[in-house]
Amino acid sequence: MFGGLFLCEGDAVRVVTFHNAPNALAELWRREPLIRPGPGLAISRSIKSKQVVQIADIMADQAYLERDPARIQVVELGGFRAVLSVPLVKDNEVIGAFNIFRQEPGPFSGKQIALATNFASQAVIAIENTRLLNELRQRTDELSQRTDDLSEALEQQTATSEVLKVISSSPDDLKPVFEAMLTNATRLCEAKFGVLCRSEGDAFRCEALHNAPPLYAEMRQREPVFRPPPRPQSDGRLRRGRPCKSPMPN
Repeated sequence: MFGGLFLCEGDAVRVVTFHNAPNALAELWRREPLIRPGPGLAISRSIKSKQVVQIADIMADQAYLERDPARIQVVELGGFRAVLSVPLVKDNEVIGAFNIFRQEPGPFSGKQIALATNFASQAVIAIENTRLLNELRQRTDELSQRTDDLSEALEQQTATSEVLKVISSSPDDLKPVFEAMLTNATRLCEAKFGVLCRSEGDAFRCEALHNAPPLYAEMRQREPVFRPPPRPQSDGRLRRGRPCKSPMPN
């Protein structure tokens, strides 16, 4: 005896899980989990009627005589002769079925049907709880993303406000404005240090430094104007071990 849990997907059912299935049938269901059962199969009838359906002898059933592929699979790969199909009903809507197969022909007892029905009800509750948990996780992730976006926007607005405040308090002095802009830009970019330069012809003038390494800061204070060396022409080969002579940080 073995069981399988199937969930509806349009006009098909998907094998979600199974227990004690023969190897050949289990391999087939792993490889092809989506099944389109014919109307005569127990699972189709239980889903349509929302009632428990059992077939005491599969080989004597019309679906087997008509060579329904899904019915043939169960018989030839598993050697099963009887099936009990219990629909999974949620809010009067069938979402799948819980099937029990047996290798001996004959009807299932009332106790067996009651147990299968109880397990099907528990499966519906578990499926619904999983769905609600996934929705909660998705909403939590969306809320977290929105919070991050709002926090980032607030940081940018705060930085802009700080720069505007410095501009208004120092209308004739650009140095504190440059320093405020660089400080906020470095923080928002999560960088270690920053340099703000203005171009002067073919050279650059260092106007502000933030958290720069002491040696580099001392060099820029001593030589605020610098000309980066021209980039060497590339010959398409990777050259190793050549130190960068540019005074600008990378």
